[in-house]
Amino acid sequence: MRPPGVKATKARGKKIVVEENALKEFQTMWSIKQHDLECAERVSEKKSFY
Repeated sequence: MRPPGVKATKARGKKIVVEENALKEFQTMWSIKQHDLECAERVSEKKSFY
């Protein structure tokens, strides 16, 4: 078999980095969203207490 060309190798390398960056960005947004939901839950509990 012939090894992949230079351009094909570069293209494959760039796609993996883009997918990893998107995954990291999604995880970051999800953790922020979880934190916001927890804070909103605490606030609603305090409102119902008073």
